[in-house]
Amino acid sequence: MSIPLSIAFIITVRKGWEKCLFGIALGPQILALSLTKSFSGWGSLILAYVCFVFVFLGYVKRVRTRYLAYSLAALLLLLVLVFAGLSLKRPDNPFAPVKNNPLVLRILNWGVTIDMITDDPWIGKGLNTFGLIFPSYQRPGGNIVHHSHNTYLQLGVEMGVVGMVAFLWFACWWLWRTLLILKETKGKELTVWVGSLLVAGLAFFIHHAFDFEFYLSNVTLAGFAVLALTIAIEAEDRVYRIDLRGRRKTVSVLLGFGGVLAVSILLLLQLYGQMHYQKARYRLETGSLFAVDAARGFKESIRFDPYNSQYHHQYGVLLFQRLSRQQEGISEVQEAIRLSRWRHYYHFDLGMMYLISGEESKGVEEIKRASQLYPLNEKYHQFLMTIYLQRGEAGLASEEGKWIEKIQREESVD
Repeated sequence: MSIPLSIAFIITVRKGWEKCLFGIALGPQILALSLTKSFSGWGSLILAYVCFVFVFLGYVKRVRTRYLAYSLAALLLLLVLVFAGLSLKRPDNPFAPVKNNPLVLRILNWGVTIDMITDDPWIGKGLNTFGLIFPSYQRPGGNIVHHSHNTYLQLGVEMGVVGMVAFLWFACWWLWRTLLILKETKGKELTVWVGSLLVAGLAFFIHHAFDFEFYLSNVTLAGFAVLALTIAIEAEDRVYRIDLRGRRKTVSVLLGFGGVLAVSILLLLQLYGQMHYQKARYRLETGSLFAVDAARGFKESIRFDPYNSQYHHQYGVLLFQRLSRQQEGISEVQEAIRLSRWRHYYHFDLGMMYLISGEESKGVEEIKRASQLYPLNEKYHQFLMTIYLQRGEAGLASEEGKWIEKIQREESVD
């Protein structure tokens, strides 16, 4: 997104040394994009310029068709050359066999994502749950992913069709509004800036069709800042003021500031919880002599952020394995499962705790639940088969054996 804006600076500034300065700044940006060897990054940028050329020359300037065709053909040729160059540097490229072809793997992941949407289409599974639920739907031969590589589809999983449609509506509204601004804009400099912001915004939306970066604030905040700057272009004499006259407006503003303050405090508490958690993990990795100190740190992290399932899980495992406080450890892992029931390894760890504690039936049920959440995990089926054989349940052991054979067969094919 920064490359089109740097190009706009080079075009609009008037002094030679300023052009050189922004030209120097543009170099590292192109170099950084090249070093990522990202097909989706280069593709979204070039496709954004393709869309801009089509709109600007065909809709705003209304040039002859042949000039428009020449421009589009040049950009598409550039796209092919870039993809060919990246393919020479990356073994996983769009021209590689299926197992190393990122485009094929993305299409497979999108198919699984559509299956996930159809199971709970309206309100979704909840934010940041895709990576937890995906193993339950993973198809043989597909890769393990934590994101769908498509923001629109992943929002369909996590927020339902309602959330997905809302984001698509916002993208279409932004594009319509920006095109109106571009058509009405007078003056070369302002036109260059509107066009550059349009390209940056289009690259943002196109890239989200091939990747998912909604939870990366350094990308998403910059993207929405670009979108906001584009829409904010208005007449120069327009001034925005916050009018506090009237009781209702004053109360609304105070409530808004109070809400922002409350959210800031909540995020600060979560930050303190993460600090204690990381410190406890460091203590734990240092050696078993610091297990008590690590347990104290995990407990502090839970005090600051009691709804973080990861803290409860780590605390429970530590209590059970290192401190011989089995019942307390089981209770903490149960709480972790209550807070996040989709994490298959929580169920597996709880099942192993039950087995060690002598509660075999509960342990088997939890490991079965883990294998249901992640059917292609061979280790879970191995444990279940061993338990069934020890219990003399040959039929159930045979079913687990078939699962193991199926998983191994798919891995050998890959």
